[in-house]
Amino acid sequence: MTRQGTPLHIWCRLATGTCRCFNFGLFQWLCKRMKALRKVRDRIGHHDTQDVDAARQDQLEKPFFLGSKDSLHIDGENDEERSKLEALKSKASSIRRAVVHPRQTLKERPQKTLANQFILTERPWLEDEQKADQKLEEAYDALHIAQESCRQQPRNAVLLASIREAERRISHLEEKREEIEVAWHMSRYVHRARVVRHAMSMPSKQAPEFRRLDDKGQNERFLSIKWIGHLVLYGFQNTANTYIDPTNNLPYSRQELIRNIERLLVTSQGFQYWWNRVRYVYRWEDPWLTTKWFLLFLVLLKTGYFVTFYYSYLLYSYISNIDGKHTRRWLFDSSKRADQTHGRAVMLSELILRHGQDAWFEPVMEEIGPWLQEQFLDLAQFLEMANNYYMWRNRSAGMYTCFGYVCLALVCAIPSIEFSIKVFWLSCGLFFFMARPIASLYPRFRHTVDPIRWLYWNHPTQSEFCFLWLRSHASDMRARRPRPEYDDHLISGDDPDSEDVFHECTGEERTGTNIHRYPDEGTQDTAMMSWPAHCKERRGRLEVTQQRLRFVTRGGVDSDTIWSRPLDELLELQKLSLPLTDLPTPGPSLTKFSKSSAALIVLWMKPERPLAVDTTEEVFNNDSVRDEIVMYGMHEQARDEAFNAIIGLSAVTWQELQPEVRHKMNETFFR
Repeated sequence: MTRQGTPLHIWCRLATGTCRCFNFGLFQWLCKRMKALRKVRDRIGHHDTQDVDAARQDQLEKPFFLGSKDSLHIDGENDEERSKLEALKSKASSIRRAVVHPRQTLKERPQKTLANQFILTERPWLEDEQKADQKLEEAYDALHIAQESCRQQPRNAVLLASIREAERRISHLEEKREEIEVAWHMSRYVHRARVVRHAMSMPSKQAPEFRRLDDKGQNERFLSIKWIGHLVLYGFQNTANTYIDPTNNLPYSRQELIRNIERLLVTSQGFQYWWNRVRYVYRWEDPWLTTKWFLLFLVLLKTGYFVTFYYSYLLYSYISNIDGKHTRRWLFDSSKRADQTHGRAVMLSELILRHGQDAWFEPVMEEIGPWLQEQFLDLAQFLEMANNYYMWRNRSAGMYTCFGYVCLALVCAIPSIEFSIKVFWLSCGLFFFMARPIASLYPRFRHTVDPIRWLYWNHPTQSEFCFLWLRSHASDMRARRPRPEYDDHLISGDDPDSEDVFHECTGEERTGTNIHRYPDEGTQDTAMMSWPAHCKERRGRLEVTQQRLRFVTRGGVDSDTIWSRPLDELLELQKLSLPLTDLPTPGPSLTKFSKSSAALIVLWMKPERPLAVDTTEEVFNNDSVRDEIVMYGMHEQARDEAFNAIIGLSAVTWQELQPEVRHKMNETFFR
């Protein structure tokens, strides 16, 4: 007997019956699944060749008037007709990858979400874009080979037939691609359509819509402007009605906004081709090609027919692409670059094809990010310079800028218009052929070859103005600072991590308990300011004097100087707000990780190698030219105050740099 007095054989029978029912249900489910798989196999699988060709020919003859929102196959099969077995395999593969690589899967999840919203490939209507482009390229190669052979044997009937067959295959592929493109675009972007009607009648002056009573409601006034507008619409209704929206209010939808952005990115592929060509010229990657364009520029500068050449070039580019040879060349070159794993892509779509729809976001951002960051930074700095110029923060530089304005005004006013236009085009040509290559190949020189920077030379950005402000206030502080006195009660070997730090450069009043003044060993060695910090697994204070920066540990009234360096050997200061485990020094002996996670890196120039830094060549922060000291376990406010104080008291010129990224830098294709 088991629990509750039930006989054991009854439980066994119930369990056996349940298992049989479960096995029978499972068997029925498996039979249904196998039957469905057989139908799928019979639909897409191994039939007689003649039946398959006939069915495919019937399908190819039917245009794609209906299409799904997803991509379509190049051979005409819709995604709904794909094999269910392949879908199950894909799902199982995704689950297996999520189990094996959970962190990478979580990392790629937002990329997949963004990929579902934005389609950045060149031809998103093709499911396998590279394979479709390869088929088209092979067809054109076959036609080219047949034509070359036919030139040698013009009366060979076999070669003539091969040419016709190649042309027929090319025509079939291009028509099929066009059908798929139409179906995809209509399915993804067109969700509303309206009939354009051309039945406007001649507007009558007596119509009530052109009449309105005045404010008093007594006199009727004729709306002449409205009547003239309707008269113009009546005259041009056959051509203008197509481009007139029915209402003035455009309905807003976030999804439609995303589609419009995606549509802009897709259609910008042709402009990316053009920009790649221009970039190829001004970077002097082909010196002979750039030389030809430069000679053409000199001819246009002599004759002055720049605008004439512009429209002639547009006409030539349109006529020369009548057979689509330029488009095909760009298309095939882009596909080849997408296959090159270690090569540098020149278009957005090439990165997506190279890395896949699930892992394209980070490579794209690595390519676009440096360019975007650089452009936004330069634009912000230019606006800061313009604001500081307008606020007269550098009067001498402002006088030079005003003198430049006067010269430009005289060049535009005194000579003839033709001469002024030539000066303008000469400036554009010098910028394109000389300044732009330097800025593109060597971005660190981009400000020195920027004509706009020349006009606003020596006008400080906001960061440079802050550096000057700190220096001036530090000088005033030195002048009015009294001789320091030694206060015994301020010395303590147990400084709390949460104490505030005095920073006189900001002009704020703090209590004397935050300042450590040490026995006077001379004005040059007296600590002007100090901050609690950790260095080399030692707890102490970072002190700055008039000429030196040092780290001192304390025990009662005694002090131990860990290191001391002159301020004129300073090379760089870096702020860090990283986990303490990521610092380049061993683990710190801290007790309050949450409040003391800021760090300050001080880079010193090696005294034996001053010429390694004083050079026009590119200088990297490596151990051969500098020494590195990391101050960690600091409060963020104390770290920022120390950063500002060192800059102000050093009495040297500082330059703003972007935070250092310690990994391989990527070259962006936008430069």
